[in-house]
Amino acid sequence: MSRMNRRPVGRLVVVPLVALGLVAAACGGDDDDDAAPADTATEETTGGDAGPTTTGGAATTPSDTATDETTAATEETSGDEAPRESTGTIKVGMFLDLIGGTTFDPALSVTISDEIYLRHIYGTLLKRFPDGSYEPWMAESYEVVDPQTVRVTLRDGVEFSDGAPYDADAVRAGMLRTKNEASEEAARGQQNLFKTNLEDIVVVDPLTVEFKLNAPVAGQFLAVLSGRESMVPSPTADPAALATSPVGAGPFVLDTFVPEQQIFMNKNETYFGDDYTFGRLELYQTPPGTQRTNALLSGTVDVIEDVDVTSLSAFDDGPYDTRQETSEFGYRVLQPCPTKPPLDNVDVRRAISMAIDREKIVELTNGGVGEPASDLWPSDHPYYNPDLGDIWGYHPEEAKELMDSTGVGNITVESYVPINYPWEQMNEVIRTDLAEIGVDYVSVPSQNVLADFVEAQKPGFLLVPGSRVGVDKYLRYYADDAAQNICKGDYNATIVEPANAIAGLDPSDPAVAAGFREIDQYIADNVLLTPLIFDEDLFAWNTDRLGGELQVAGNSYTWDLSGMYVNE
Repeated sequence: MSRMNRRPVGRLVVVPLVALGLVAAACGGDDDDDAAPADTATEETTGGDAGPTTTGGAATTPSDTATDETTAATEETSGDEAPRESTGTIKVGMFLDLIGGTTFDPALSVTISDEIYLRHIYGTLLKRFPDGSYEPWMAESYEVVDPQTVRVTLRDGVEFSDGAPYDADAVRAGMLRTKNEASEEAARGQQNLFKTNLEDIVVVDPLTVEFKLNAPVAGQFLAVLSGRESMVPSPTADPAALATSPVGAGPFVLDTFVPEQQIFMNKNETYFGDDYTFGRLELYQTPPGTQRTNALLSGTVDVIEDVDVTSLSAFDDGPYDTRQETSEFGYRVLQPCPTKPPLDNVDVRRAISMAIDREKIVELTNGGVGEPASDLWPSDHPYYNPDLGDIWGYHPEEAKELMDSTGVGNITVESYVPINYPWEQMNEVIRTDLAEIGVDYVSVPSQNVLADFVEAQKPGFLLVPGSRVGVDKYLRYYADDAAQNICKGDYNATIVEPANAIAGLDPSDPAVAAGFREIDQYIADNVLLTPLIFDEDLFAWNTDRLGGELQVAGNSYTWDLSGMYVNE
């Protein structure tokens, strides 16, 4: 039995960091390519407790909407820093053109990427960090009681922004609503441990709930409690209005938004903590690459995510800091349909896997930042299997011989890729490498790969970024009802059941590492996935504008501004 109490969500004594002297290629583009949020939306939707309203007008730039950008930090002569007033605006340039569009209802969220903005409104029971550790957030503490029970104790006195109590009844009702009333598309995107293994949520007392599971998966279930599945709307809010008018207990409340363009939030005055010491958060859809870099350099935004590695040197001089983070979350894979020609031949799949130069992908796609993938875990992870390089490594001569031995001749393979992700260089490397073994690799851009490829049961590959952690890394692909169970294969005995068998163990138990390595060996032997690379998550911010240090947290391991503040 393990138990974790909260660390106080309170004052952080922080100082601005100096710019890192990172060596990289020169920034592409010119100074005239400054990015401003796209001016394409035709109406702006206002959310929040008062209910949705609409006003005419196009999306505006940060300079049009910025509020007071100073913070009145109070100081104590005792040497301990007093809480900062919640003033000042932080603007983030990021990716908002998400699959499924913009929704603020957890039951309608179809992608884990929604977590980035939803967690500011709702919070999550726990917070997950890149080393795999957890910390209570909206919860006071948590305890793995037994392999099928997790107990969570809530904080006393927490309220939703509409004044309703954030208590055990609210947590039970909100999470079961997300489970039982999710749209079909949203349910496919939920963590399998949530939609399959959560049997019930039992109210022990007003501040205590127990998550009852139908399988011994309690150790891995903590990932659910740090994900959007644990985001709880107010029980007194109108459920039909949550998509545009959310009511949560997190650090911010929705002000206005333009779908897929911008999201503006104000500080939630009823929020229990003082870890968010700024008054307004503005998120802007900002195209990746040079435009996003220039948005930060020009002062249009204060923080950017997914920094273009070729632009890192732009932040060597001046008031900027950067952070790089590698985790189990950020990976890219080729997933085949293994039951339809030509990829129903395991030797064809194996030859394709061995023909791809992952080092070249890292160099050309990520500017040398990242790691070639020879497993579903990065090489410094305790679950990494070092014995899979023969299949998930670069062996072009063996690949050619193996493809010739299959007798299939020259073949064409389509690969469906999301259009909202920069795949061009990666696709070119794969296309060039596979041409050497007689495979014509054809990239098919898609606005909705689930509909166009997975649901349509097309032959070929799906090229996607991986976005799962722990056991859900496997269940996402291989559970019967998983969104990415391509061609609906039966992997219960070979992958799903072995994964569930270790899911209730403490993640540090050697049996967990051994179990994951055995599963990876099976996947590699049958080439049910072709891992390509692990990404480095890169973030940058303006230290003249912002104090504190950007953290990385959440199931998607993205930016966390708790502890940051707007400089005077």
